[in-house]
Amino acid sequence: MTSGTPPHMTPPVAALILAAGRSSRTAPRHKLLTPDAGGVPMIARVVRAACASTARPVIVVLGHRAAEIRAAIIQHAGHPDLIFTIAEDHGDGLSASLRAGLAAVGPHAPSGVLVCLGDMPLVDRTLIDRLIARHRRDRAPATVPVHDGRTGHPVLWDRVIFPALMGLDGDVGGRALIRAHAGRLAMIPADAAIHADFDTPERLDHFGTIGAAQGDGPVDPPRPRVGEEGARPDRPPSPRTGPMSKIIRTEPNAILSKVVEYHGFLFTQGFVARDLTGDATAQTRDILEQIDEALELHGTDKTRLLQAQVWLKDIADRDALNGVWSAWLPKDGAPARACVQAVLANPAILVEIMIICTK
Repeated sequence: MTSGTPPHMTPPVAALILAAGRSSRTAPRHKLLTPDAGGVPMIARVVRAACASTARPVIVVLGHRAAEIRAAIIQHAGHPDLIFTIAEDHGDGLSASLRAGLAAVGPHAPSGVLVCLGDMPLVDRTLIDRLIARHRRDRAPATVPVHDGRTGHPVLWDRVIFPALMGLDGDVGGRALIRAHAGRLAMIPADAAIHADFDTPERLDHFGTIGAAQGDGPVDPPRPRVGEEGARPDRPPSPRTGPMSKIIRTEPNAILSKVVEYHGFLFTQGFVARDLTGDATAQTRDILEQIDEALELHGTDKTRLLQAQVWLKDIADRDALNGVWSAWLPKDGAPARACVQAVLANPAILVEIMIICTK
């Protein structure tokens, strides 16, 4: 018999956790061994999230203080699908860990590999599974999470990129490959966890105050609290600053928010297509895909839509819009909707859609 995945089975996606570094910026403490408020080491949180996901196998690349890190993982995140490997040349930088991990991945014939950094413990299994699902659908060279317009970690690489990853050199990851394939990436919206590492003594101190470990329950990355400063006790807070209000994502220029949550309702910006070269049908399809992704990210779905506002550059495109819209609608009810012709911000924009939804 030949090795590999039987033709009737979905090829697996492996998780590769890089844990070989020296943690020199937080010396003498090793950040990966630092416990959270519940006593779970940082690296164990990362491993727990990966093992709780659909990624298989989960491979941990060890190097500096390998025995201690392995023992911490086994004690707090032991799992039968865990594989350990050593990057003997880990002192050469991140690329050495990638090579060692990919060499261990080889025999398992995955369709892709999810590269996780050991010092990003706020990434949860939900995000990992969303990356895997998108990879299986699109098979893009890389599937990446995006927050506030910036890509982050983890990154899921398709198997076709493995040779390029093996060819990297020095203390670099796949950033150059991300740039090289910028026009072919699959992107999914994510929260601030994809940028939250703990590579300074101050950030490491903060990590020690974080509670439940991944796998025990949801953990939100640290975020500023809204509305506390300047609150007036003699009148109720306004919807934009009240204790039940949360700005989900604000544009860098601060003139709008992507999503505002208030008392269980989500109010979104107007979505436009990411690719403006398509016709009204293609642009509508892309917008509705973005709405699905945004609703999933914030714990709801299109069955809970209440209202939609649609703007068309040309009202003659209403039939094209309705064709896609009707196929997308949930079977058990449609939201209230308004559809108007309008002058939109960019001449290439043919459709813009805003929604209100409950959680």
